[in-house]
Amino acid sequence: MLLFACTGPEKLLSDNTKDRIYFGKSGGFTNISTEYVLVENYVFKQEGEKFTLIRKLSGDKVKSINNQVNAIDLSKLSLNEPGNMTYHIRLVKSGSVSEVKWSDTFENSQVRELYKVLTGTIKE
Repeated sequence: MLLFACTGPEKLLSDNTKDRIYFGKSGGFTNISTEYVLVENYVFKQEGEKFTLIRKLSGDKVKSINNQVNAIDLSKLSLNEPGNMTYHIRLVKSGSVSEVKWSDTFENSQVRELYKVLTGTIKE
């Protein structure tokens, strides 16, 4: 952890060989956007160009999340249904980007469960 503190999140996040999962929401009355990113086993909150470390996850937790992501296969899921409150998950992996956006009326339980697990990492 000390080594990580010296290098900073920018170095970790700028490494294009690292898979990243961005997730968050935007819209609502204030139209405020909130975005987080999971890279390796670190969860960061993104505010503009600034990244703040939220927590370090266990290897088992990261493996579980990756299994859920692989089961859904976001690259084959065509979903772009923004609404008043829009939720999103964006996977950056091996140079490709897959993103899904949905609103409160969306019914895909796998995507909703993945989002719930991801947002749970910021509350633990």
